[in-house]
Amino acid sequence: MIANPSSSARTHRRVPLVAAATFVLAFGAVMSAATAGALAATPRTGTTPVTTPSLNTASDHAALTAYRTYIQALVTNANLGRQRDAALVSTVASSCQNALSQLSGEPSTPVRQAVLANFGEEIGGDLGLAFLSEAKRPFAQLSSVLGGLQWSTRAPATAIRQLLSAERTVLRMPQSDLCANAAQVSTYPRVIPAATQAFLNRYLAASANVSSRFHNFLTVLQRHETRADRPLVAAIDTLAAQFSAASASAEQTYSQSVMSDFGVTG
Repeated sequence: MIANPSSSARTHRRVPLVAAATFVLAFGAVMSAATAGALAATPRTGTTPVTTPSLNTASDHAALTAYRTYIQALVTNANLGRQRDAALVSTVASSCQNALSQLSGEPSTPVRQAVLANFGEEIGGDLGLAFLSEAKRPFAQLSSVLGGLQWSTRAPATAIRQLLSAERTVLRMPQSDLCANAAQVSTYPRVIPAATQAFLNRYLAASANVSSRFHNFLTVLQRHETRADRPLVAAIDTLAAQFSAASASAEQTYSQSVMSDFGVTG
């Protein structure tokens, strides 16, 4: 029997899914108030800085407000993300159902398990990208707001610009061709399809870049938070947990559905 690779897909999908959609979830479903606040404080600008202490405080608060609006939109539109995942499942069912069924009755080997694990990660990545597609419009709105903020130094603007660029890379990433790659796995169960490996390399590299930019973003922006920002930080933390729960639920449901449609059991 073939080991179900959906668990492997969950392992690698967590970083990109969360990072791409909300920045917040890349480091856990519920963050500390300080972390959530710094993360939510998402500003950017290329304008000439004005050296006024209150400028950064005002921009930080505006960024937090915009970020709360962004995450609220993701939570509100989570059903759209589930619909996109369901559409991916439907495509598999109609285009290549039972593509891997002939492998289910054969003995498992370490090599075959590795091939299927990589294919499972590919499935998780595709489901993650499908779910995240609902973030594109809210992210565009967030980027627009953050782009209008001014800071007294270049560091916040640079950190935000780099983070938003990394996020866009993930949000614009195309899904893989699951049916074609499943056919190759079925024909050559001892070889990881080149297209699968290429997709995972791009997907995970983009995710790692988001995490790196996110860390720099937090480091630069934390210094501008104030006590008055705490309610915003708490709201962001709560919404982040809600979105994490919604995405995890969709992931579990639809990864199992895809594997079932491919004819993989056990």
